[in-house]
Amino acid sequence: MTSRMENPTVLRDKRNQRYTEHSINKEAVSMLNVIIKEYLIDHPVNDMTHLAIIYQTAQDCHDIVAYKPPKATGWRDIIKEKLNDLTAALTSVLRWRNDKEEFEEAKRFMGKYNRRIDNEEHVEEVIQRIEEAKTREEMKLNASDFKRRLFNANRMFELFTGRFFRNLEQKHQVDESQINSGMLIDYWSQMWTKATEPRPASKDTRQS
Repeated sequence: MTSRMENPTVLRDKRNQRYTEHSINKEAVSMLNVIIKEYLIDHPVNDMTHLAIIYQTAQDCHDIVAYKPPKATGWRDIIKEKLNDLTAALTSVLRWRNDKEEFEEAKRFMGKYNRRIDNEEHVEEVIQRIEEAKTREEMKLNASDFKRRLFNANRMFELFTGRFFRNLEQKHQVDESQINSGMLIDYWSQMWTKATEPRPASKDTRQS
């Protein structure tokens, strides 16, 4: 931590881990408190960017000590394996129905559904059930991918929103003393007001 604070760099786009009361490393937190107090004696905080660098550096140091990567459950691999089995079953049954090929394989898959291979209605029923099972498994993967994309989008939104306001503060792009309060009030008062057009004067078309 001391080496980084001697040469502070720009804020990074990394999102720190979240901890509970039981997972946080209290010894590391106590040590970081001592280091930060000693650092602030000689390097007082001047702006929000400096404070953010100190805060993120402390988080990075704590992550190195306390973070334990979660174990992969492998559920995606299980679903992909199911999809492969369903695809193989569907291919065999369709080849038997269309070309009368792969009799043994098609009979084995038909037996899993307790249906007879020499019955056309049973064959159509098994094909439908296999397709429905494939759709359910694919929807699980699609839902997981959508949640992942949504989480990443929200994370990047939070990162870039925070960076935008920090840069805005650092560059002093907003000077509140130059804001005309009267114009601001007038602008917002007209924001939700629907303009009314003057009604045209009626003409008397009756002839005398």
